[in-house]
Amino acid sequence: RREGREEARLRRGHNGEEEEEETIRWLNFFMEVFWPHFAKFLETFILSFEDVIQESLPVPGGLRFRTCSLGKEPLQLGPIRPRVIPGHHNGEFVEECGLELEIGVTWRAETDIVLASKLGYTVGIDGASLSGTISVILRPLMGKL
Repeated sequence: RREGREEARLRRGHNGEEEEEETIRWLNFFMEVFWPHFAKFLETFILSFEDVIQESLPVPGGLRFRTCSLGKEPLQLGPIRPRVIPGHHNGEFVEECGLELEIGVTWRAETDIVLASKLGYTVGIDGASLSGTISVILRPLMGKL
């Protein structure tokens, strides 16, 4: 095992063979550094829906954002499981036609999003979590550009 290589563990794949999963610490480090900027972008995007919320929810006094924060905890990625996948290319079945990357995603957010009306009513989100898998498929892999 090469020094500096991410820790890997074996897991059974769809075909019963053992497949390697790796952590992606470098990408999580990037997310940690980039998160404040990305969160600010998302918060601005969420705030842009204020007029749509006003029109969709007939609340006496209207609703306005009092706070909108996605927190300081960044999205965590990993493990990642790469594998070669079959597919069709130029009308023919190809056993090694593409690459699939299954990437685990976890986010335990300390959100603070509050909508308030002029009459004193409030509704908000005080925390959220997301857990799942993103599948990226690159296919067909071609020998020429």
